[in-house]
Amino acid sequence: MAPGHLHLAVQPAASAVRAPVQREVWESGLDKAQRLVAEELRKLAWSEEELRKRKKGDAKKLAIARRLRQETTMPLAWVAQRLQMGTKTYLSHLLYWSGRGGRPPAGKGSRS
Repeated sequence: MAPGHLHLAVQPAASAVRAPVQREVWESGLDKAQRLVAEELRKLAWSEEELRKRKKGDAKKLAIARRLRQETTMPLAWVAQRLQMGTKTYLSHLLYWSGRGGRPPAGKGSRS
């Protein structure tokens, strides 16, 4: 090495080292989530077509989503897409209010 040149040891980036492990964990979580969805669809005697036809806020879809959130590490966006429940924010809204035991309160401008 020529004098005056800085010698840097080449080390793999930390993310490159973790990437295979993270991918393995993701795939493991994905497999579990897919098995759970298949199990729930079997219990309900639903096909993928029936899942697609049901409303985004269907109570049975919501129950599956709740179980996925409790038993897997899948992100809300994946759960919403897999169960065809709209956006992750809509699913978050449904989960929040179902956890509080009901529907959201009436909006500001509504009259009871």
